[in-house]
Amino acid sequence: MSGQGSTPGSTAGSAGSSHAPPDATGTSGKGGSAGSKAVGGGAAQDGKADNSSKHAALRVGWMMAEARGNLLRLGKAPGGLPQGFPALPLDAAGERTSCEQTVEAVKVLANLAIEAGLDLEVSTLTKPTKLPETGEATTSGLLRLLTWRRLRALDWKDLGPTLGFAADEANDSMHLGAEETKEQLEGFLWAWDEAIQDELAAQEYGTSSSYQLGRGLAEIYWALDPDARSGPESWEKLLGDERATALRLLLDRLSLTVLPSVSASAIEFALGKWEQFAKDLLDSWEAVEKDGSQDFRAEAGKDLKIQVKKWKDLLLMAADFTDFGDLETIADASRSSRHIFAFYLPEIVVGAVASGALGVCLYFLVSSGTSYQAPLSALSALGLTGSVGVGIIKSFSQGVTNRVHAATALDAVKKAPTRDPPPIPRHRGSPERVPGD
Repeated sequence: MSGQGSTPGSTAGSAGSSHAPPDATGTSGKGGSAGSKAVGGGAAQDGKADNSSKHAALRVGWMMAEARGNLLRLGKAPGGLPQGFPALPLDAAGERTSCEQTVEAVKVLANLAIEAGLDLEVSTLTKPTKLPETGEATTSGLLRLLTWRRLRALDWKDLGPTLGFAADEANDSMHLGAEETKEQLEGFLWAWDEAIQDELAAQEYGTSSSYQLGRGLAEIYWALDPDARSGPESWEKLLGDERATALRLLLDRLSLTVLPSVSASAIEFALGKWEQFAKDLLDSWEAVEKDGSQDFRAEAGKDLKIQVKKWKDLLLMAADFTDFGDLETIADASRSSRHIFAFYLPEIVVGAVASGALGVCLYFLVSSGTSYQAPLSALSALGLTGSVGVGIIKSFSQGVTNRVHAATALDAVKKAPTRDPPPIPRHRGSPERVPGD
């Protein structure tokens, strides 16, 4: 985003924003005035850096992408919606409609922005499109209002109070069409995202990168149109070399300081698989079209959604990455001998050379008739007896075993949170192509 300077904002609960939660009072908007909750504080306690501001930026970035994707994908309300409350027990995975999930994402984004000090003044935003004239002074309030207008344009009724509006506010005279509300939301979210990045760029190093990483990973699914071959919503753009490289750089930058290194490695491992899948899919685009397998791209999008949810668990839900490695995955990883050769190639080479040299020396001693008692006596005088040698070998073997075990566990953890892309269908009569082959 290009830098767009703006003046410091006011308190999130200031006049004009009637929908900020009561506890938002005193939380600064843009600029972080006195008494505000600084986004990039980075305060140290007991000698350890406080990364709470970076984790907050990571969550805001993720929810910016998720809320935008939900809002712009939401379709017309179907007829015959069930009335009243669902029967118990609730289906924890599917009792909410797409509209309710959209409202949830919007409310989470608004609340996180307030907590992170990113509930900015609307008057400071760059306006790529004409923003509507409203009484909302802050971005969280305008987000809720524009969301309500879009839902109403799509015939989702009676949701004003859910977004914090009274009945008379929910039934105002501003009735816009679906395309108009979509255009307003796109312009507003673009301008708010730009202002957030400008704000975080002046904070502690890594805070802006945290926001970009959260938004960038979430957008891989939430900004994707599975049937788009090119353009900003395509496989080519969202999983292309340029974007994937940028995400890897962000993961490397935040590894150890914000993210556990194993979590960063696991995300990068899965990202590489989906990047290769996108390349293979683009190469096979005509074949998929000709074979009548257009639905395959939509199904691949569902698999990608599962992958992005796994990333969300790693990044936002404080999931312990070691819990992802189940017994079967660890067993599969332990059967691979590549860990020994990949991690201990120098030791293997040195050991082989030393063993060969010792064998050559013994051969010449024996073949020349020279007694080798004298060299053995010298070694014994130095304390290099057979029992000492056995102890050294045992210690070295235990160290190698521990390192192989750690490498095996790392490989299992990297694979466990990865949702493998589906095989790409080929022409009739041709075998399916597994991504990466």
